[in-house]
Amino acid sequence: DGRIKEVEAMSGRERFRFRRFGQDVELVCAITPGMPSFVYTRPQLKEFAEKTIRWPGHWEGIEVLKEVGLLDLQRVEYQGAEISPRDFMLSILKPKLKPQEGDTDVCVMWNSVIGTKNRQKARIDYYLWDEADLDTGLSAMARVTGFCEAICARYLAKGAIKTKGIVPPEDGITGDLYDDFIAALRLRDIEVLEEVFLES
Repeated sequence: DGRIKEVEAMSGRERFRFRRFGQDVELVCAITPGMPSFVYTRPQLKEFAEKTIRWPGHWEGIEVLKEVGLLDLQRVEYQGAEISPRDFMLSILKPKLKPQEGDTDVCVMWNSVIGTKNRQKARIDYYLWDEADLDTGLSAMARVTGFCEAICARYLAKGAIKTKGIVPPEDGITGDLYDDFIAALRLRDIEVLEEVFLES
């Protein structure tokens, strides 16, 4: 109802099937800290949440680590020394989580917006599925973040973004510039699919 509410990270889990871009996979999302600028730049929003998508089983595994205290930052005494449980756990996990040869990643997005379009009630869904580029060695995460930043850096360099100061993405890339941005992503084989459903 338009009020800011603090909730537990990893709550609001939803299991869903992603059926776009030739994929048909089951995924799970949960609330995580993400893009809080929307809370301030879009006060007209009645409901908003950002959730992070993972493979089934991920959130249950993280929940176990949280429940047993391995994500705690507060230092504890262990064999005469003070250690942070999270730092200790990461020192063990990091070497084991390094990608092996042939390992790749996937970036998935599904945004839903419900409101009005041309004075008609509408729902607009935006989808993205991007995989690592094995030829260049760029991960999917590097592609969808790095290319966005590079495109925006070019806009700033040529003065296409006129607003000064710290500008959230939703206010910096609008109108024709948004269309140009989506086209620039498409040139890099990153496709954002938009589907509009109008209510009669």
